[in-house]
Amino acid sequence: MTAPAQLPADPTADAAVLVMLLEESEAAAILAQLEPAELDLLGERMCALGNVAPEAINTAIAGFLDRTESLGLVDADRLGRVHSLMTRAVGEVK
Repeated sequence: MTAPAQLPADPTADAAVLVMLLEESEAAAILAQLEPAELDLLGERMCALGNVAPEAINTAIAGFLDRTESLGLVDADRLGRVHSLMTRAVGEVK
């Protein structure tokens, strides 16, 4: 078995790791939002990952947190978003 690779600091490689950690339907929903060039680049990185060491996964998650910690969570249409998520999760409740 090939030893897991240590990935260099690369935001696209980090994104590839994070996408690969998701369930297929969640990953597909994110990928559907990308522009073709972004999709090509991310797909290339995802294919090139090979075995990923736990430390590289931790680094990808930490990089995501570092880049997003100052952004917070915007309250744009929060009720509509929660309703939509819940409806997708359990169906329409009557």
